[in-house]
Amino acid sequence: MPLRFAIMGTGNIAGKVTPHIQAADGCEVVASASRDAVRARAFASELGIGQTPDAGCTYDDLLARDDIDAVYITLPNGDHPVWSEDLLEAGKHVLCEKPLCWTRDQAERLFDAACANDRVLAEAFMYLHAPLTAKAVEIAWKAVKEPESSPIGRLTKVEARFDISIEDGWDPTPKSNVRYSRALMGGSLMDLGCYPLSFVRTVLGEPLGDSVDSLEISATMVDLFEGTPNDGSDAVDGAVTVKGMTPSGIELDLSCSMIERDAEQGGRAPEVVARLIGERGVAEIRDFPRPERIVLTGGGVEGGERVIESPLADPAEVYRLQAESFARAAQSMADGDASEPTPSPAWSIEQAGVIERVLDAIGLRFEEPGW
Repeated sequence: MPLRFAIMGTGNIAGKVTPHIQAADGCEVVASASRDAVRARAFASELGIGQTPDAGCTYDDLLARDDIDAVYITLPNGDHPVWSEDLLEAGKHVLCEKPLCWTRDQAERLFDAACANDRVLAEAFMYLHAPLTAKAVEIAWKAVKEPESSPIGRLTKVEARFDISIEDGWDPTPKSNVRYSRALMGGSLMDLGCYPLSFVRTVLGEPLGDSVDSLEISATMVDLFEGTPNDGSDAVDGAVTVKGMTPSGIELDLSCSMIERDAEQGGRAPEVVARLIGERGVAEIRDFPRPERIVLTGGGVEGGERVIESPLADPAEVYRLQAESFARAAQSMADGDASEPTPSPAWSIEQAGVIERVLDAIGLRFEEPGW
């Protein structure tokens, strides 16, 4: 029997990912949920979800429905912890959009709830399911452990950047995008920076939590969300940079930005890319959250350049792979298997702890969830 999903939220990410869950082996999308049931039904109709009148329902309705096995949460960041816990306690498996939460204590509480209710909880970092991410991990491992046989030589530095412009953040006009809302736990770190931070943790296979305090961390704060005083009291990070060395001696240069940073403002051209930089060459992972290719260049590469293409016809297929992985984890739990989802609870707990330490470093405090 397929894992029966409900999609919680009807925004852009819900519309983007739902067709891939529908196409995933072992998965079936049976319902859509919104604060407004009419909107949920319209979303369900548009995407061909379910065949019954209750294909669209409210958030609260999800808790009591026994025809739903799992819920994919696409709500604003601030809603992730409370709804994840409520759904787990209602007996649903939960696939929650990143970031799951923003402190280590919150993450531990959520995974305790998953364990207590024998449910799977996984953070939706889709790029962890991409074949090229596994290849990047392999390249990094060889560059650290067997540098003499690595095409880039010994790994010396990891760069990862997720710099985009969301509603032109340097324009002083108030913004409606929730990423500019402090009350909704917005900011570039939560929505974008979580990727560079998680990427370096993944490819190096070492925790960052204990070394965060020794890193050079800076942020550009903006207070532009509409309906707030715009006096600095509701500011979030428009851009963050993290630089320094890991305990193993690898240099880090990480950045995220949701505001335009042109040359006159001391910025650089926006990039969504990750680079593994070695003594003899570079492995560049283009658009690393949905990687299409890895370009190897340098003296250690035969011919000076080699391109590794993704086996996926469409980079967005990582969402399908993510759903299939989640469904397998749920089935393993039902079968009494001890296998963990991807990412694992320990991975997501460490990720939340790193986000917490970086938020502390830039002086940004969010309210605790309304448990």
